[in-house]
Amino acid sequence: MKNISAAVAAASLILLQAACGGGGAAAPTQTPQAPPSATPAPLGPVDPALVGRWTGTVNGTLGAESMTLVLNSDSTAPFEGSGRYCAVNGNWGVAGTEVTVTGRDCTSTLVTLVAPLSATILDGQWTASSGAHGTFKVSKQ
Repeated sequence: MKNISAAVAAASLILLQAACGGGGAAAPTQTPQAPPSATPAPLGPVDPALVGRWTGTVNGTLGAESMTLVLNSDSTAPFEGSGRYCAVNGNWGVAGTEVTVTGRDCTSTLVTLVAPLSATILDGQWTASSGAHGTFKVSKQ
């Protein structure tokens, strides 16, 4: 009886190894990837007139919701929409006549906002590396 139990245990171990990829040819090695940076590099100079809290709406692939954007003097720009829009930690800057904000959201998706330069209202487009996209409109508080 002991020999049968040992044989069943050995056969089970072999089957388990084969099912999990062990015991056969070696699995290909993958080079580990560095995690995405929590905050992307600056996107141009910061305009002091834009620094502050902005609130309004975001609309697009994920529906219409409220939105809050904070443009800090150190070029960081956390923003968040309500509902299905999760928080983004990013950076912002001004290039020419456009304000750009970009960063990774709570699912590591890269989200970018672009709007014409204005000291009172940012009314522009957003895109995400997931393919989601839409519009946003925020006013300086």
